Amino acid sequence: GGWGPVLNLIYKYEAGRGGYEAMYPSTTLPGATKMTIAEVASKATGAVGAWQNLPEYLNDRARAVGLDPNTALYNAENQKDCRVFDWTWSSKCNKRYGKKKS
Repeated sequence: GGWGPVLNLIYKYEAGRGGYEAMYPSTTLPGATKMTIAEVASKATGAVGAWQNLPEYLNDRARAVGLDPNTALYNAENQKDCRVFDWTWSSKCNKRYGKKKS
């Protein structure tokens, strides 16, 4: 889809060698892709995953895209869905409420 080039660019610079288990700053959350989203949200100490989702928002983002954070894994597809939802939602909110992107 339309997000592919953006996702690829961010993955290249944010995930680094940690890939889908990358965690800020320059470390990993070993086994993250085999954990549920809720487990990752409770264990991560910084932005986590290929697109650096903030753990405090993961459960809500998962629910927003139709995932149960207590059963859905933090795998590649679910990480992507949570990140794209965040960008899409932020864009809609900015347009609706007149906020300018920084």
